[in-house]
Formats: sequence, structure tokens, C-alpha cells
Amino acid sequence: MPLKVLAEFDRFVNSLSEKDRIAIITDHDTDGVTAGVIAFKALLQITGKMPAMVIIASNQNEPLSEKTVKVLKKKKINKVVCPDISLDQKERLFFARKISKFAKILNIDHHKVYAKSIGKGNVLVKPQFFSKIDPSRYASAKMCFDLFSRHTNLEGSEWIAALGLYGGWGERAWKGFFSSALRKAGISLEKIKELHGILAAVDVLEKKRLPECFNNLLSVEKPANSLRSFAKYRQRLESMLREAEMDFWKNAECHPKLEYCFYLASAKYGIAANLINRLAKKAQKTTLIIGQRAGKEIKLSARRSDRKIAVNELLENAVKGLKEGSAGGHEPAAGGKILAKDLGKFKKKVLEILEKKRKK
Repeated sequence: MPLKVLAEFDRFVNSLSEKDRIAIITDHDTDGVTAGVIAFKALLQITGKMPAMVIIASNQNEPLSEKTVKVLKKKKINKVVCPDISLDQKERLFFARKISKFAKILNIDHHKVYAKSIGKGNVLVKPQFFSKIDPSRYASAKMCFDLFSRHTNLEGSEWIAALGLYGGWGERAWKGFFSSALRKAGISLEKIKELHGILAAVDVLEKKRLPECFNNLLSVEKPANSLRSFAKYRQRLESMLREAEMDFWKNAECHPKLEYCFYLASAKYGIAANLINRLAKKAQKTTLIIGQRAGKEIKLSARRSDRKIAVNELLENAVKGLKEGSAGGHEPAAGGKILAKDLGKFKKKVLEILEKKRKK
């Protein structure tokens, strides 16, 4: 499998030319944005032409939809490069197959394997297929850097991959690369933390400006200054997270015997993922699930830092049978959504699953 999947990747890249109209579709978090930037740089060097379009998925909408298909078709896209999004998940695979009717797809992703293929002529690359590194620690940005470096010189972009690693909690698995990347770019760990915090804040507070962040990372000469104009968002988000964390410790529904806490965040903006990352560092032996209303839906984020419970499977099993429910992600970190009216059913199912695991 290692040689086969890498050969498929190589064939896809070797088939690219300046005649292709390439679209990049990437996730909205730090790993997704940085993976998209690295893919953009690589494709520009390989084809001699900028990709025709970049779509940064939002956490309000699925990255692939009927609208996505129509836009790609209208722009006459014939190749799609999609980092950090699991197109092999059932609901996304449906749209991937529609896109496959007019465009070939390269999907570079580090989430759970849901299918071995995303359609004839398309290429699915996951760490599980060629590496022994924990997939959740092999950030998509690092994968893009490693894979595209087989075909072009990405020297100078190491710090972007390092930023993606930090955003995906993968820096410890790549200590040598991470420290070397920061040293080459002349930036500190504190600066990487700051850049990640800014991207996370823009994602939450002013999502429409993410393309500006993308372009800044793409063209910046001095990494330390790349996102300076967006720093105010980080300060605002930090204030919101401090307030939400205090409320969590007061009002979360905790079940000590199950090592589990559920919390429904009430903030105006979608802070669940950032809040739970903050809490997971302090409650590493607790299964955490945070929900947040978004219209008729509740967005879910789950964490379990010591991996005693695989939260991707926990959420997937808990949303089974719930209309419009979906979930996915990594063993220690996952996300999903349910209809708000199904919250009671979801919480009950989670308790049942955890109780069964406790009795084993």
C-alpha cells in the first residue's frame, strides 16, 4: 500500500499542466488553511500557473454541497486538490462522485479512514496508507509539504507546515522538523502560538476574512509579521474564552464515574472548538463534549486527551439514527452536528455508550 498510494499521488501530480483549471478546497482551521497555502505554492511551481480558485470551508456548512458542484462546474474546473477534509465520509463522498464527472480529485487528509477509495481516477492519501505516525499527529499541512516536496522545492515553507502541526497538536510527533522549521524562519514558539491564535480567532469572529489570512501567509516575506493586522481578533476571542471557561466549571453536566462532562455553550460566536481545546489541556482524563447552537442545529466538539475513549467513534455512534446527525474526526478530537430538538436523545445515547464501556 505505501508504494501504491505514493505512486498514485505521483501520477496525479505528474499529469498536471498549465492547461488545467485547478481548485483547492480546504478546511477552515489552522491546519486546513496552512495545508491549502502549501498546496497552492506547490501547484503554482509545478504548473507555472496559480490555481483557478480556492474555497475555504466554513464550520457552518459542509465543504461539499450542490452549490460547490455548480461553482466548480461553472468555473470549468477539471482538477480538485482537497487537503484536510475527509471526502471518504459517506455524506461527502456523494458530492465527490458528482464532481468526479467533470474533475479529477486529489484528497490529502489525516482523519479516520472511512473508505479505501473516493472513486475511479481520484486519489485518496491518508497517513494510515503509508506511515506509522499517529494520523491525528500527521497534520495535513505536513503531509502536503512532504508529498509535494517529491515534485518541487518547498524550501522556505517549512514554517507554514510547522504552524499547521501546532494547530493540529502534532508538533511533538515531529520535534526535529518543528524546531528546525522555526529556526530557519527565525520565529519563536510563542510567535507560532500567536499566529495559530489569530487564525483561530478570525475563523470564529470574522470568517469572511480567512481568505485575506490565506493570501498573507502565501505572500509574506517575514513570517513574524504575516498576520499582524488581524491581532485584534485574538484578543477578543481570548476574552470570550476566559468567560466561557468560568461558566463551564460552574454549569457543565459532569458524570465523575464516567469521566465525562457535557456543556452547552451560550456564546454568540462558534467558540466550542477553541474552548474545548483549552479545557482538554486541563482535563486530560475526562471525555469532554461541548455543544453550541447554530440555527436549528447544535454543533458538537469532543476531546479525550489520554485517548481512553475514542471520541470520533463516540460521536459517530451517538448520532446514529438521528436525522441530519453527522460526526467524524480523530480518536482524541472530533466534531459533529445534530438537530437541536435531538439534544436530549444525543445526551442519553452518549451516557449509554460510556456506561457500557465502563462496565467492560
